[in-house]
Amino acid sequence: MLEDKYLEILEKQDWSVSSYADDGRVEFEKYSPAGEDFSVCVNVENFPEAVMEYYESFDIDDHVEMWIEARKNGVSGVPPTRTLVADAEAIDDMLEHLAYALVNTEVPEQSTWYVEKWYDEDLINALKEIGVTVSKENIERLKLECLHIFDDKSVRNEMLVDKAREIFNSQMHRENYELPDCVSSKDTENGEK
Repeated sequence: MLEDKYLEILEKQDWSVSSYADDGRVEFEKYSPAGEDFSVCVNVENFPEAVMEYYESFDIDDHVEMWIEARKNGVSGVPPTRTLVADAEAIDDMLEHLAYALVNTEVPEQSTWYVEKWYDEDLINALKEIGVTVSKENIERLKLECLHIFDDKSVRNEMLVDKAREIFNSQMHRENYELPDCVSSKDTENGEK
């Protein structure tokens, strides 16, 4: 059985456990945006790592080709190729979010001191600015593609250092030039070393 903390993450992300196998594996599933009942089967032991490994091995092209081949073999209800591609990319995102959420449960919790919020209005404004039709599909596509554009925090961290330098510049100057213990301020005032 999966630990409660993993079950909570699955539930929060709309995944549901469908079965446990006798060989120590668990199968869980979620519907993709195009309606595919997508399921994953991995070992219960080291569950976060197993899901991460599954995510890293998921191949969007192979997934699309599998469904194109299924359509050729008479499987009904397979969406058009463009939809299959977008859906496979969405599945890849679903797996990524789940894998990182599970792995992060193993990392000691850090104190959050700032949270940034983005709204659909921001996406709408971006679409308008570049002259693209504002539609639910375009908003969702842009949202999916933008989910991780701020993951690289190196520029933000540089901005923090620059701001700290700006704020504490005079203090840094004083601390860098503090007198050694063996020299008193009276000695320097009298010109002595």
